[in-house]
Amino acid sequence: VVILPRLPLTSLRAGRACPAGGRLAGTEHTGRLAAAVAAMLLHPAYERRSGHDHLLLFNYWDAWGALGERGSISHRAFANVSLGWHETHEAAWGMANHRHVGKCQLALPYVESAACSSLSEEELLARERRVPFFFSGAATGFDTAEDCPNVARHALDVRRAILTAGTQLDGATTRGVLHNMRACNGSALDPSENACEQALKQLTGAEMAGARFCAIAAGDTPSTGRLYDSIACLCVPVILVDDLQLPFPRTRPLPPSSYGVRYPEADFLADPLGAARRILEGAAGPPGARNWRGMQRLLLPARRALAYRHAHSDVATLVLREAWAGCLQERGSTARPVSQVAKC
Repeated sequence: VVILPRLPLTSLRAGRACPAGGRLAGTEHTGRLAAAVAAMLLHPAYERRSGHDHLLLFNYWDAWGALGERGSISHRAFANVSLGWHETHEAAWGMANHRHVGKCQLALPYVESAACSSLSEEELLARERRVPFFFSGAATGFDTAEDCPNVARHALDVRRAILTAGTQLDGATTRGVLHNMRACNGSALDPSENACEQALKQLTGAEMAGARFCAIAAGDTPSTGRLYDSIACLCVPVILVDDLQLPFPRTRPLPPSSYGVRYPEADFLADPLGAARRILEGAAGPPGARNWRGMQRLLLPARRALAYRHAHSDVATLVLREAWAGCLQERGSTARPVSQVAKC
């Protein structure tokens, strides 16, 4: 197995900001990508199996920007490469343009909240958590147009229902914000804006660490980092995304109860306030864990196994097991052509 690092994403975000005087100074991402692909194609490891045993860990939505437009040399070079992503092509909709890239995708967890990963289990379990229900997110202004059926039905409607129900729940914290931290203009290259994003993430992590249940809603895609942030903070996730794919769907190293509570979208939308109250009362929890403390303890195996930032994380082992069980054994691409895929 040949593991390719996340250098395409690093290059995409760097723009022309390579160190002055260095070999890549003043270059653009497209030039750096072309040079990297040319070297990969000539490498004996790639020539051995035309990339079928290559795994690219690229957990970012903008595949076209980072790996090249469809039909380009770089796009064709990755045709046999397996990609580690937020979800597999079967589970994707909205902005998930990775359906057109690579041979096969692995569903990986997002990197968890730094605000909570630095805290011990003992610290998090000892918190009194006075806030029963938490959600912070946008209900408009997505990157995907609002007339996209999947985003409108699975994301916007659910988010609006969460925000409305939150106003009627005693002690709940639900807050509408601009999508993708646009209050900070979304630039990781501007130090002042990056500091703004970090401050928002720190605030959200602190609020999750003080809440019992955290609502998980879809955005431009069904997968969301909120799930992994809430697990890191030991705030019981309330998954309100029917299409959300849990990580490692082939090997399933963790039981579903390790990811919190799943509640059908239709049932929640039919009676958001009633559904929220039933969840808070423990009626939606798994057998043997009918209160939030019991559900919280069920999150511990996932927090330990999926924490990228933890020195003893199992993520790398779980990724390789998932890859070996599926994608690395495939000989044909499972990515669908544009003619067969409606982006929404």
